[in-house]
Amino acid sequence: MRQSSRFVSHPIAALLAALSFLGLTPGAAYAHEFVVEVRAVGDARAQILTEALRGFLLATTERDGHANEASNGHLGGLDVYIAPRPTQVAARFPDLRPVPPGGADFIAVIGAAQDVAAEAETIGDDTVVLRPGRLHDANRWAGDEALDAQGFAARYMAAYGQPASEWAARGYNAARRIDDAVRPLGGVDDHAALARAFADSAAGIRW
Repeated sequence: MRQSSRFVSHPIAALLAALSFLGLTPGAAYAHEFVVEVRAVGDARAQILTEALRGFLLATTERDGHANEASNGHLGGLDVYIAPRPTQVAARFPDLRPVPPGGADFIAVIGAAQDVAAEAETIGDDTVVLRPGRLHDANRWAGDEALDAQGFAARYMAAYGQPASEWAARGYNAARRIDDAVRPLGGVDDHAALARAFADSAAGIRW
């Protein structure tokens, strides 16, 4: 039986109607990227950020890569752009891609616990914040045992020619937590779900 034309008068109209029914907009349906601000805090924030970004960037190269990359890699199956704070640290990473207009979707804060807590007080309640999580006991990032395992420490050494520091491991850990949170959500628009996922991984994840 032929379907009534008043329901499918035009393919585009039908698509828009379906998206509306699902509570989506065309932009949301085709969202494929996000921006994360990686903010280091504390007296040594520039050095903390430098080391953390190295670990963070390593994680963005490990999955979902494709030809003609325009972003800084992928997390959660989506293109990710990184906005470092303090901004002057960006000069140490010439391969960082320009951040699209619109600002960051959420903030990953890295530093000592007391510094992170103080910084979080300055961030509005409407902004999702990823605070540092515990480094799982199974995650080796220093020493000969870590290098022999061919895990993060070995990949970091191969990429940067130096052993990973604790801040590098924390940057990598932050990126992996983002990957775990974003992948099942398919995006970063659901702030409540994103915040819950970050809270759930704070006790430590294995990588």
